[in-house]
Amino acid sequence: MYSYFYKKVLITIFIIVIFTPPIKTVFGLKHVISQTENRKLASIPELRMNLQSFQKFPFKFERYYKDHFGFRNKLVYLNSYFKANWVKVSPVPHVIIGKGNWLFWTGQGLIKDFRGLISLSTLQLETWKKNLEYKKNWLEKRSIRYLCVVAPDKQSIYPEYMPSYQNKVNKKTRFDQLLDYLKNKSDVKIIDLRPPLRGAKGNDLLYFQRDSHWNHKGAYIAYKSIMNQVLSWFPDEKMIDFHISDYEINSEIISMKSRGMESTLRLYLPKIPGWTLVSTPSFRFISPCAKKLELFKKAGNSGPFAKALEPFAKECPNSNLSAIVIRDSMFTEVEPFLSENFNSILYLWPLSRWKAYDNKYLKGYVEKIKPDIVIEEIGERMLFGGVSPDKFHFYNGTSYLRSGKIEEAVIQFNEALRLKPNYAKAHYN
Repeated sequence: MYSYFYKKVLITIFIIVIFTPPIKTVFGLKHVISQTENRKLASIPELRMNLQSFQKFPFKFERYYKDHFGFRNKLVYLNSYFKANWVKVSPVPHVIIGKGNWLFWTGQGLIKDFRGLISLSTLQLETWKKNLEYKKNWLEKRSIRYLCVVAPDKQSIYPEYMPSYQNKVNKKTRFDQLLDYLKNKSDVKIIDLRPPLRGAKGNDLLYFQRDSHWNHKGAYIAYKSIMNQVLSWFPDEKMIDFHISDYEINSEIISMKSRGMESTLRLYLPKIPGWTLVSTPSFRFISPCAKKLELFKKAGNSGPFAKALEPFAKECPNSNLSAIVIRDSMFTEVEPFLSENFNSILYLWPLSRWKAYDNKYLKGYVEKIKPDIVIEEIGERMLFGGVSPDKFHFYNGTSYLRSGKIEEAVIQFNEALRLKPNYAKAHYN
């Protein structure tokens, strides 16, 4: 009797497990955006009375069914949660889970670079040297100083939290190789922020544990290093020292940034606005000197980071200096500190690092602002474009071509073809 009862229960459970997801698929609420994957889901395909539509329909319907399978979001979340919290393996390819549940970004060849597995060619290093010197010389002709600042990757400051299996093979990263190459060959000033950050990390946490960016404490160290160099060129100016009583922390932004990459792991269901993460500082000054200037028309960018990409300017009458800062998301936490030290300062987030400084985009800003200094901040992971060597040479070749430097462009295109013989764009140019 009991055996018969348990069989019926088992059959009932089996039927529920088998048929509930399809029923949910048919009658459940359809979402346009996946909460767990932060992407647009496939829409139901339209079947038209022609051969091409019939041929494509099975593939499109399968994609739609997979995206809208009953309880899919919950199943994806549970799978990610199990991998991240029990197996300690990242459920996505662009993030790894380190010791103490620290998260590290792996894009732009970061892991290979951290382990010292990327060896740069002499041509790559010489190309980067020429790019830096070209910018410096172009600005110097206009009596403008040029300063390059490299914002370190989190694993460069906190290697002790990287997984044990990501061991160092070679101590030289791409940045190390570049600094070694430039040491006796160029006078371009590059600020290496790794030493001061490593020296201060024993006192405070300087980067977010679950995001790739530094926090306001790490940014403050970067700010002081930048201003020390600025003051060596302009000794009559003064650097403003800040106290914790000068600003207040935005706990909501801190919470978002503290869970930045967690959303990538599909473990944080509420959607985090991308532009907020990369363009909103985690603190604000109580009585700031620097005020925003409405100098420019909106660029009309689209997408989740459109607001972050818009140029903006600030002014503070307590200083005599003016500046242009070419930046990325790492500079978001530095900007409030730096802006207090400049009479006028313009922040630009270029869509491409390959634009020469004499192009229309930057030339117009330089002529309008007439800065004393141009500060270019580059994330360490974006050195050499954060792209493969063949693309690095192709992009540089394109930049040289637009500047009329035909011979140098040919050298770059030929190197791109040597690295990737079937590179169609390089062949075309």
